[in-house]
Amino acid sequence: MIFPNKIPGVTPKSELLPYLKMTHPYFSVVKDKTVLEIGPQFGWHTELSLSYNPKSITLIENDINVIELLNKTYNGNNKVTIIQDDIYHHLPINNTSYDVVVCCGVLYHFHSPFYLLELIANQCDPETIIIEYPYSPIKNLNTVSFGEEQINVLAERWVNKGWKSIRLKIGISGDLLKTAMEHLGYELIELSENIQKGTTTVKVSLYIFKKYDTNNTR
Repeated sequence: MIFPNKIPGVTPKSELLPYLKMTHPYFSVVKDKTVLEIGPQFGWHTELSLSYNPKSITLIENDINVIELLNKTYNGNNKVTIIQDDIYHHLPINNTSYDVVVCCGVLYHFHSPFYLLELIANQCDPETIIIEYPYSPIKNLNTVSFGEEQINVLAERWVNKGWKSIRLKIGISGDLLKTAMEHLGYELIELSENIQKGTTTVKVSLYIFKKYDTNNTR
């Protein structure tokens, strides 16, 4: 499939282009599928998905400024539905199934990443889940860190905005992510590790998980 001619916020000389071109083929799983993308930001991965002609794609984003940009970008595109909401708020009360869920550059911003994975698996019941997550060269390295502006917590966004929060986020190893997904009924079918993402020092891994066949006797 042809790489998109234009990606929002990415110039022809952007350092992000090698990352996007490398990961583009993995999004072929969305062809003719219904897709949910969590935290699309400017729409980088959205464009990768759209290039494979999905049946539809729903974007859930909680930042009003990003919503405005997305509305301008996808105005008139009848395949794209944009929802402003917090995923912790939206999924529990909207039990809508999707064929594919895209969760790129998102999971590590949550202080309860396992709960988010449970919500995706149980509320959306996707066949395939695409996850981009920071790469660690150290196997089984799990961390807890403080990140004032990077943590997305339901209490802050929606329910009790004055609530005190733990404000800690969990970094999980690739092995632990794989184990968590296995417990949810998904097997790892594609993995690309140690991908440079732009000029940042952060490197990422791209995981493609597929639901186990119901006849699979693990």
